[in-house]
Order: sequence, then structure tokens, then C-alpha cells
Amino acid sequence: MTITAKAASVLGYRVLPTSIFALLAYAAIFFALTITDTLSNAPTPAKQRGLDLAQAYTDLHH
Repeated sequence: MTITAKAASVLGYRVLPTSIFALLAYAAIFFALTITDTLSNAPTPAKQRGLDLAQAYTDLHH
């Protein structure tokens, strides 16, 4: 059995290797998004230059 035949038998489109690969891919994406997806804080009132965030928030809900 050659190396390519062994690799094909392990990495072929079978249920278990495909499921494990999909699980690892989804886990990698989930953890990458969990670590990098951050929301910055709202600016302080001194840096808002007249922007009323409370009024903007209520405008979004009406």
C-alpha cells in the first residue's frame, strides 16, 4: 500500500473523517470569532461633539 493510498483511505469522503474535519473547522471559526470579535466602548460625552446617544437609540426603536 503506497502513501497516497493510505492517505486516501484515511482522508477519503467517509462519515467519520468528514465529521471530524467539519467539527474542527467550525470550532476554529467559533473560537477565532470569540477572541477577535470585540465591541469598542461608546465615546465619552466630551468626545461625542453634540451627539445624543440616548436619543439615537430611541430613534432606532421607533
